[in-house]
Amino acid sequence: MLIRKLLGGRSTIAVGTKSVILHHATQMGVVDKIKFLEPPISDDPVFMGFSKTRQDAAELAQTFSAELRRFKATQHYQDILQKYGFEPK
Repeated sequence: MLIRKLLGGRSTIAVGTKSVILHHATQMGVVDKIKFLEPPISDDPVFMGFSKTRQDAAELAQTFSAELRRFKATQHYQDILQKYGFEPK
């Protein structure tokens, strides 16, 4: 909806998560028609939550974090970042 409002001239600015906007703009074939502010308004981290009702929640969170760090070190992750227009960090 944000992208349609921008492209339709009903809005001059929209605030959203860059990765989500890029994904939808890519699907719509309009990535070249939108511009992102630099620097961004916000660059907040993304958090993952695990249910406190799970007895292994702490272990699951640690395992997930370790695997995510391992994945971020792979070329596959770098390829995904590049595919969606992100600069590797």
